[in-house]
Amino acid sequence: IYVSQFFVAYDAVALIANKNYDDKNLDTAELKKYFSPQNTTLDLTRLVFENQNSSVVRYVLDYLGYKENISPNVFALKSADEVMNYVSANTNSIGFIPYNVISDLQDEYTKNVMKKIKILSLRAKEKNGETIRVSANQSDIITGNYPLIRTVNVVTRYSLENNIESLFFKFLGDRKGEKIFLRAGLVPVKMYERDIIVNESKAIGSK
Repeated sequence: IYVSQFFVAYDAVALIANKNYDDKNLDTAELKKYFSPQNTTLDLTRLVFENQNSSVVRYVLDYLGYKENISPNVFALKSADEVMNYVSANTNSIGFIPYNVISDLQDEYTKNVMKKIKILSLRAKEKNGETIRVSANQSDIITGNYPLIRTVNVVTRYSLENNIESLFFKFLGDRKGEKIFLRAGLVPVKMYERDIIVNESKAIGSK
């Protein structure tokens, strides 16, 4: 079977927690300590995933360098909804979910969810060495400052000689496809330039 794969947008792994969770000292080094097999005290931060076989689990463990043993404080539930409900009720816990689950901030479901939880920020460094705070959002994904960025891939088992598939791929990479990804809170791979015209004349009726 001939398989073609293209990535069309950027997503991220979002870290979520209770509104009262203190993330001022949180960075990837601290996260790595939480996952350590030596972290066995049950009253420490619990790390919750949506599914033990999800791509988020594999991505985070690979990123932090864990191939085998991890802390018993790491566990999985059955869905992203369960993760969000768990962290909202348990202050000392961090949930790991795909950012696209909560990226559409105009969606009523997302608005209700964000009343109970918050997206955690991480300490990171810019290229000039300055310490900044980053989180799963479009701005930090675009700049590449957020460390847990993933790609959204399109996979087909046919060649692009198939006209329908060619049109679909073209649509995803065109302006309409770009707007769909942006509207969903994601970042399209191809960003079209925008011309902004500033009218400096006074508005009608102004003094």
